[in-house]
Amino acid sequence: MKNSKPVLQDIEEFKTHVMALSQGINKAGVEWQDEKFKELTKAIQSVAKESRELLDAGEACEKAIELFSSYEK
Repeated sequence: MKNSKPVLQDIEEFKTHVMALSQGINKAGVEWQDEKFKELTKAIQSVAKESRELLDAGEACEKAIELFSSYEK
């Protein structure tokens, strides 16, 4: 896992930021119930989907690094 540690750290940091963004939007959603908020919600949903894809790719990368490292030994 030591070779993939920087990747894991980046993944965890990214997860933290995405969760904070999501929580902030949810809080704002209670106060905003207009058309612009609906547009913002759609955009955030798109970012969330792409973020999930990025996190999945990062996790796959971490696994590949570990596999590659096991061949080096």
